[in-house]
Amino acid sequence: MFPRASFRRIVVSAGSLAICAASLIASGQEPTVNSTTPGAVVPGATTNLQINGGNLTPSKGIWTSFPCQSSLTMGIDKNGENPAQVTYSLNVPANTPCGVHGMRVITDKGVSALRFLIVDDLPSTASVGSNVNRAAAQAITVPTAVDGAVAGLSWQYFKFTAAAGQKLSIEVLARRIGSALDPMIRLLDANGRELAFNDDTPGLSGDAAIIHTFQAAGEYVIELRDIKYGAGAYRLRIGDFPVATVAYPLAVQKGTTTNVTLAGFGVDGVTPVPMAVPADQSAEWLPISTKRPNGASGFSTVAIVSTPQFVETEPNNAPEQSNKVEFGHDVNGRLEQPGDVDRFTFTAKKDQSATFVGITRQQGSPSDLNFKILNKDGGQVVAAEDAG
Repeated sequence: MFPRASFRRIVVSAGSLAICAASLIASGQEPTVNSTTPGAVVPGATTNLQINGGNLTPSKGIWTSFPCQSSLTMGIDKNGENPAQVTYSLNVPANTPCGVHGMRVITDKGVSALRFLIVDDLPSTASVGSNVNRAAAQAITVPTAVDGAVAGLSWQYFKFTAAAGQKLSIEVLARRIGSALDPMIRLLDANGRELAFNDDTPGLSGDAAIIHTFQAAGEYVIELRDIKYGAGAYRLRIGDFPVATVAYPLAVQKGTTTNVTLAGFGVDGVTPVPMAVPADQSAEWLPISTKRPNGASGFSTVAIVSTPQFVETEPNNAPEQSNKVEFGHDVNGRLEQPGDVDRFTFTAKKDQSATFVGITRQQGSPSDLNFKILNKDGGQVVAAEDAG
């Protein structure tokens, strides 16, 4: 099943975070962040986050795009005095959505550029770095998430044990967290025979994902590299979770509460999450995550808009099944299978002007949308496919 597409009357901006910061005069001494260890913090727990970079002293604080309590980690000699490294303890509330968030480091010289920080309910494991061939594959226990980096002209390998009938999702976050890595993954059996392969998963911005059900119990291997043998950092997630490409509905109106779920791959059985958006919400996007019982979270983002939202009901393929929509409302719909057609009926006045915009790819849906406006007799008034 392909993820659902959304037709939206407004054009959604490409920004994902609204950040207010004091104006700073560039001095060349602002802090920089190159990496963090681990690559994610855990909701409902305190994570000691080691930040690596430059000009990190004197440390004054850390800003995150999600609410949390942070302080310099105690027990580390001269923590906060090393310009190349500082460790903060982040206490993340349990209700923080998993997903890709943002962070900045603050010193008395300025504020670092925004860096992506993942909130994840999978435990973190560090790649050993020497696992560059199948014989040296790093042993891991699933479910887990591995933080590492692939060197140029190289690979990384991981081995794990799966039970017969076990279904696992394998997902790489690289492009979605600003890495130069264009990841490719292969799933191999113990003899090196390829069971599954993926380069670009539709809707994941060039990242890769595999969902596989294991026919036999035993040891299996994941091979990870750049598709062009380049270099870059990654987070490799392995477990029972939905591989989400987009939230559904794709937008929630300010001042309303809407049940939001995920669309993508392996999303069966996920529990919708009620999202209550304040009427004065200023952010144009909010993170959303959900999961199956006893599984790990999949995640996406939801557009926050002022326009009323309508969510389609099936069946609406035939003209007589058309959903009635109030003119001016956005329509959120999903294409259930190849050849699916969704129909919506609205009433407009003579000489009334309106703009209809179909939004799919820019929010992560792989749908290539085509829509038409017909008159009451079924005659075509106008049609649109690609707008570039």
